[in-house]
Amino acid sequence: MRFDGAPARRGGSRALSLTRRHMIFGMGGVVVTGAGVALARIGSGGPPTAPPPLPAEHIAEIVDVTDPLTVNQRWELKTTHNALLGRIAVGDTLSFDLLVPSENGPLRSVFSGVKPDPGEQANPLLHNRNMMHVAYAAFLDKAQKAPLAVDGITQGARTSPIVEAMRVLALRGPVDEIELWSDMVNSTGTVDHFNKKFPEFGAAMTQKVALTGLASLKGVRVTIYQIAVNTAYQTRRLRQWWDAYWNCVGAAEVRWVQVPR
Repeated sequence: MRFDGAPARRGGSRALSLTRRHMIFGMGGVVVTGAGVALARIGSGGPPTAPPPLPAEHIAEIVDVTDPLTVNQRWELKTTHNALLGRIAVGDTLSFDLLVPSENGPLRSVFSGVKPDPGEQANPLLHNRNMMHVAYAAFLDKAQKAPLAVDGITQGARTSPIVEAMRVLALRGPVDEIELWSDMVNSTGTVDHFNKKFPEFGAAMTQKVALTGLASLKGVRVTIYQIAVNTAYQTRRLRQWWDAYWNCVGAAEVRWVQVPR
């Protein structure tokens, strides 16, 4: 009863009942109900989606096509590439370039992207799993097709600017790991490994390389997949030259893998 003798409105009693059953802390905040606790987004205009992942590491794949790869070498490349896709973590950046001289420089970009979260373990209250899965599938589709660019290379090049390509890669930004597919026979004005009397990588060579821009790859992990081509020039002395080069640019570790014809 009201003090004036009129009956109380039913709406006021219902409002009091709702106040007891629900406690709402702010717009878009925590909603506590008898059914449990949920996170509410009021006026968002749609379901919440996952924020874009931040790059954790940059893994750079570079394939030297100044000499066309054999069928077996292309198969090895695709197999290793697919294994790498499974190994890199969510948030890692993967780039894929062809090493081939052109007026635009020694590297031709084929693919670059950040591996997204597939969304399988995502909280459906916080993320849109369908959208996450679509983004992940699109990344895989483009990334898996990257090595197909090698199939279209049927003619060799007159120069092989490996040293110059490393400088361009370093100038792009931070890189943590390099997967380099090459015969490792550099052939430019900087150094010509086809000349079997090429100079050692000593002080004079360091200065000469520095004039063209010495790459800074401090702390980078390098895996060299040495493609069997121009084998007469793939000598122990060539490998020693490159070991000295990687040491000079600050690489943390270097691993060599032989890829037969």
